[in-house]
Amino acid sequence: MAEKKEETKAVQEVTYTVDEFAENPQVLDTTEDIIRAAFAKAGIREATQSTAKKLVDTFRKKEV
Repeated sequence: MAEKKEETKAVQEVTYTVDEFAENPQVLDTTEDIIRAAFAKAGIREATQSTAKKLVDTFRKKEV
């Protein structure tokens, strides 16, 4: 008997720009300023939502 192989499609996350995140800061539970600063510090102009969340959380927890 031939076995059926299940095809699994990976769900690809959408990439957003820093401006899109800054216009909707509630998505990352922070402010526009924090988002812009975190992205600038990391040198990144766009990211997925999960990556942006990690980036912002790391930035907020950083000691000054």
